[in-house]
Amino acid sequence: MPKFCYNDQEREVLKNFSKINPSMIIQPDKFNVINNSKNVLGFYDFENPYYYEEYGIYDLGVYNNYMRSVTDLELEVKEKCVVIYDKASNLKQTQSTTPVDGGSLVRVTDPASQFNACEVIVETAMPSDKLSQLLKFADIAKHERIFFKTINGILTLIGGGKDLNNSIDPTLIDIKKNNITTNKLDVTLSMSKEFMEKLMEGYDYTLTIVKTGKGNYISRWSNDVVKGLRYYISLEISEG
Repeated sequence: MPKFCYNDQEREVLKNFSKINPSMIIQPDKFNVINNSKNVLGFYDFENPYYYEEYGIYDLGVYNNYMRSVTDLELEVKEKCVVIYDKASNLKQTQSTTPVDGGSLVRVTDPASQFNACEVIVETAMPSDKLSQLLKFADIAKHERIFFKTINGILTLIGGGKDLNNSIDPTLIDIKKNNITTNKLDVTLSMSKEFMEKLMEGYDYTLTIVKTGKGNYISRWSNDVVKGLRYYISLEISEG
């Protein structure tokens, strides 16, 4: 297999995906990941595919650390390992790979076609400053969940406890109307704050929420800066 090197953006995405699941099948044209409870998915398409066979990594944290420690990085995928070269020092490190079939790694399917076929309930810009402010105050108040609710016609994100009605000192962030393309949200939805913290920080996102034929709600988070990156996070109907 020819040697190659992931670019800075690809390595940042891989580092972020390791927070969702430390184990992953790495394909030559994309990164994709799913958490253990299977309600958070991450996908990232490479702008230019590589020429290697897909491989599995059991501990992405170690793999990322090896790559960050190298000054002039070059990688080579072999049958049972990835060799990490430092061209500046002529040193190399071996990272063992995990079988992609018949092992413990989960192969993830992109739900884009099913998602796009669903009814769009919400589509809005989500500025990074609002997201970071919401998470900051929700963390201080030890809120466990983020709620999505339409209040007086305004889409509002609320940091609260397990039950919004009994939440102490909720944090409210409203979304300006000129940011919203669609809002047909007539129920209260929620997701774990931990899930929202998996998003790459510092980017403005486009949030799309759809309702499936089975009555489930799924959110997709994408941005125009890191092209090809998107997250799918399941939402729950909540009281409040």
